[in-house]
Amino acid sequence: PRAVEAVKEKLGARGRGISDEEIVWFLKECRNNVGDAAKKMAAFADFKRRTAIRGNPPSESDVAKELATGKLLVHPHFDTLGRSAIIVTASKHRTREFSTRDTETTVRYTVERTLSMMADSGGETILGIVDLRGFGLGNVDLGLSKIFVDCFFRYYPRRLGRLLLVESPLLFRPTWAAIEPTLGEYGKAVKFVGKGEVRGYFEAGKDPVQFR
Repeated sequence: PRAVEAVKEKLGARGRGISDEEIVWFLKECRNNVGDAAKKMAAFADFKRRTAIRGNPPSESDVAKELATGKLLVHPHFDTLGRSAIIVTASKHRTREFSTRDTETTVRYTVERTLSMMADSGGETILGIVDLRGFGLGNVDLGLSKIFVDCFFRYYPRRLGRLLLVESPLLFRPTWAAIEPTLGEYGKAVKFVGKGEVRGYFEAGKDPVQFR
């Protein structure tokens, strides 16, 4: 509690809307270093303000247009480790179809929805699944990649337990070459897999239909 209050003091007005639970998570990420936690939380607070809708967290209706593309969805079942799963279908993304702020807001909504799903189960980390089948030139978007990297490694650190890159084509290699150096130690969470390997992360009948 003392460390939580110390972080609040450092954040000042900038920390409005930040919960004690979020502060505790960042303190754990920073090994109880108040200064480091406050610095990272300042960036997180700016992100939350930037993606707020009329001062409130985004709702499903606020991001409905981008969700309707089907490129980003929350799987209804947990994996075998009790993690909620986010599925990204790369072929359904179109560069510059939505603004950076809109996509940041959609990603925030999706991540927070997965975290809320685990509130009662005690789960803390997320399984990310990126379906790269059909990935083409129209789907290449380093800006989108940066949004995901910032989201999972700056704003929601340690929340991504595993990231599966499914059926990665040769065309994805330049994009991965640009992304990989930015991941640092988080790169160990990434695994390239085939379509059939995805089902091994779920109980029978609870795996995503698109990978069956």
